[in-house]
Amino acid sequence: MFLTERLIAAQYSQEAEAGADSFAHDVLARAGVSPGALGDMFESFRRKYGDRDGVAAHFLSHPALGARIEAARAAVEAGAAYDPALSGEDWAALRTICD
Repeated sequence: MFLTERLIAAQYSQEAEAGADSFAHDVLARAGVSPGALGDMFESFRRKYGDRDGVAAHFLSHPALGARIEAARAAVEAGAAYDPALSGEDWAALRTICD
């Protein structure tokens, strides 16, 4: 019973997270920023922390990073002209704050 409840809760949470990602793709595109940037962030997470697959992935609260990366990259409109979210100078300033 416990595993069934965890699986149902995880599936609901994964669907909610996938919906939030989709919303973020739309917001980024409307702001003129490539939705692929979200995929780049998830790729950084995957390099640093790895990804879960197999049976364990069904019990996680978030979709697998690989699926999130693919969805973000698929949301990039072919031929669209996107702008960076920050200028090079602003990005450098932000990095000094976060380091």
